[in-house]
Amino acid sequence: MLDLTSGYRAMRRDVIMEFVHLLPNRYSYPTTSTLALLKAGYSVGFVPIEGRRREGGKSGQKLLKNGVRFGLIILRIISLFAPLRVYFPVALLMAFLSLLAYIASVVVNGVWLKIPNATSALFVGSIIIFMFGLLAEQIAALRFQRRE
Repeated sequence: MLDLTSGYRAMRRDVIMEFVHLLPNRYSYPTTSTLALLKAGYSVGFVPIEGRRREGGKSGQKLLKNGVRFGLIILRIISLFAPLRVYFPVALLMAFLSLLAYIASVVVNGVWLKIPNATSALFVGSIIIFMFGLLAEQIAALRFQRRE
């Protein structure tokens, strides 16, 4: 059975204890632990296992409830390991919206030199979001530096 999220993991206790504070209480601990180990520079291997299919029962998964939960887990994992993948697109979108607001202002008012407040706010906001992303990226890099 090729199931990377099966939950079966074998690792040294002292290694996983470095990252236990990152692991969620419920779902996604297999993915979170694997990403933490890889980000910290540990080698991770895959060994296929034999498993049986569930017989007769229906899945207990609820599409909407668990879908939202899974989306939030993915966002959390990305934020922990590669924050710029979250912050940079948001900053880019805000910068693009500020450009659109400026162009719309020029088209409506016909004045090139007057910069609307919405344009300024979106542009400054995009810079701030990007800087937060850079800071979060540095913190993530420090968190996962392998202790010698």
